[in-house]
Amino acid sequence: MLTGANPQTIEAGDSYTELGATASDNYEGDISDSIIIDASALNTSVVGIYTVTYDVTDTAGNSGIRVTRTVDVVDNQAPTLSIGAPSLSETTSGPVDYTVTYTGADTVTLVAGDITLNTTGTATGDVAVTGTGATTRTVGISNITGDGTLGISIGANTASDTVGNQAAGAGPSAPVIVDLSLIHI
Repeated sequence: MLTGANPQTIEAGDSYTELGATASDNYEGDISDSIIIDASALNTSVVGIYTVTYDVTDTAGNSGIRVTRTVDVVDNQAPTLSIGAPSLSETTSGPVDYTVTYTGADTVTLVAGDITLNTTGTATGDVAVTGTGATTRTVGISNITGDGTLGISIGANTASDTVGNQAAGAGPSAPVIVDLSLIHI
């Protein structure tokens, strides 16, 4: 008899925890220690449905009925992203870059339209996104004018994994101070 859930659901990448089983014989009583568990087909790194088998034989050589547990390996973890510190803490005109790092993403679709420029005062600038691959992008702010602060926030759904989980947004970032009084004449 299986103990624990059947089917058992685990997150891809997590370790498999055997939930156990019990067996009894009409002459020997509890023979649970004789159960042979075969989880060799289980791959917790790959999303899918797997079968774990449980077999038992008593000391007289009588085999019990094979019992199986279904293990459903799922991916419910969305990719994450973080915004690094600005390349400058103060500027009069820029440019300023932020590194955006993605974890668990297979596809990154970040474009300038996904970026919100967080401003105070009269500070403003132009936003551009550069980079390829599924781990980092650089968000640049150029043509900076005015006085105040600038930072960025990133909208949701700028990255996904192979099963379609979408990344949440991120931000606000640490700001950069835009101060025209820093210009030395």
